[in-house]
Amino acid sequence: MRKVAIKLKRHNRKPATGGARQTFAAPNRKEALRRFKAWRSKWIIKEERAVRCLEKGLYNCLRSCDFPEEMWKKIRATDVLERAFPKVRRRTNPMGIFPNAASASRIFYGTIDYMNGNWRGSHPREISAELLT
Repeated sequence: MRKVAIKLKRHNRKPATGGARQTFAAPNRKEALRRFKAWRSKWIIKEERAVRCLEKGLYNCLRSCDFPEEMWKKIRATDVLERAFPKVRRRTNPMGIFPNAASASRIFYGTIDYMNGNWRGSHPREISAELLT
């Protein structure tokens, strides 16, 4: 949605992005496409660049509709992915430069494995000392 908002004129951002978000709040793909077409017809003249931007990525954005509805929230959110990189950085920065590629792979694997365990809803696991050596 950020890429679309950047292409909007400042005075149109709030109403246009609000309407575009309704597309993704639809209960199924058919309704989402209907909502997008209505939004498109309203904004195509005033904000053509933004409409084309959303239209270009619409198919990929609606891929979550291919999965069961209870998974949509986790699939649509990129927060988990965005949090992964700072966590890896936070764990690796104090260590300094890695002596070799294998040691870097171990710390990255351990951190990502720990985060995957949390994401799946299992109990948080401690990173094993043998992974870090």
